[in-house]
Amino acid sequence: MASLTYRRRPVTDQDLEWLVTLRTLTMVPHLEASGYVFDDADNTARVTQDYDSIQVIQHAGRDVGMLKVLRSSEVWQLIQIQIHPDHQSLGLGGRVLDDLIKEAFEHGKSLSLSVLKVNPAQRLYLRHGFVVESESEGAYQMILNMPTDLSR
Repeated sequence: MASLTYRRRPVTDQDLEWLVTLRTLTMVPHLEASGYVFDDADNTARVTQDYDSIQVIQHAGRDVGMLKVLRSSEVWQLIQIQIHPDHQSLGLGGRVLDDLIKEAFEHGKSLSLSVLKVNPAQRLYLRHGFVVESESEGAYQMILNMPTDLSR
């Protein structure tokens, strides 16, 4: 579908303020619903952690989201997919996730993630084949293992 075309670009230092705002818009409501309190300093610290692993998602020539993946181990860790609320529910997050899964499998890697139990994104992950591996009081740890038979 042409309307779901997007590109990923490397993060720059100039993206920091926008990324903190994006995190505030996309995560704070779920964090608060889970009983966590995050201020601007906390949000900035979360964004800047592993900052170089961020790719900015662009759609229709605009920055609309971010993808943060740690690709340094046998199992890639999906830290975050965040899509600006104005661009959610268009299928863009699913498209980005599909492409990430394909990329991971091409490199022989499984994917893991943590998602808050109150975050509706968990439904997206379940639809894409992730399974709950464990859980804590407020979050699920999920994994998508690389298929042993890639011919399907």
